[in-house]
Amino acid sequence: MKRSDLKKLTRRELYSMAKAYDVSGRSKMAKEDLVEALSRVSAKKVMPEPKPPKRRMAKRRKKRSIKVTSRAAKPISAPSSTSTTVSRPPLPQEPPPAYVDRGPELPKEYGQDKLNAMVRDPNWIFVYWDLSGGSLSRIASEAGPGAWMLRVHNLGVHNHEDIPVLVEGGNWYLPVDADSEYQIDIGLLDMGGNFHIAASSRKVKTPRMGISDRVDEEWLIMEDEFRRLMDISGKLHDRFSGSHFISEIISRRRGGLIHSAGVSSFGGSRRR
Repeated sequence: MKRSDLKKLTRRELYSMAKAYDVSGRSKMAKEDLVEALSRVSAKKVMPEPKPPKRRMAKRRKKRSIKVTSRAAKPISAPSSTSTTVSRPPLPQEPPPAYVDRGPELPKEYGQDKLNAMVRDPNWIFVYWDLSGGSLSRIASEAGPGAWMLRVHNLGVHNHEDIPVLVEGGNWYLPVDADSEYQIDIGLLDMGGNFHIAASSRKVKTPRMGISDRVDEEWLIMEDEFRRLMDISGKLHDRFSGSHFISEIISRRRGGLIHSAGVSSFGGSRRR
């Protein structure tokens, strides 16, 4: 075989030929070395044409066909008169829901023109109103177009502030000053700047901001209730760290309280 023909073969093919001719050191030779060794052998012997190596073919898995045979349904025979029937107990029924009489539903309107103001804290007043007594139609016919306002009167400084609201909402929160007296009106501010009042609230006063300066109250305690309270404070001493503080306060105020036999309830009255 010519040298040019050997170069066209792969190393695996060359290695197979070198193995067939028992070429020593063939496992460590590269392709060029195998070509050189086989060319020397071919000069001495007539070499057959190389056959292509057999390639392993992947075995194809045979698909197994599963035959589905349908069985004919057996006819259901009618029960004979002699057969005994098993009676099942009836399922338990859920008890009906308990009826709760909540009374009639509260109406949304009471047919009156009224505005109420409630103090929530030193800086907020909650107002709510009901203008179903006819003031809406009356003011709309008299004033014409305009905007509904809450006029907040600060009675301490004698001024007021107008806050626009949705009259259909029925309530509003007003930011105010602490330790002040207020009165609120609801009405329509027309295009000419005139304010038509629909309802007014009572006067309300916001508390001062901070701790009260009134410290002259003394709460009276009956003798038997005082002893019970002392016993409880002693039992709770191990569980609560503040129980000894309660005992000290009660002991400090105990003076002159034993003779107050006219008091009938614990903390129900006070002495000035």
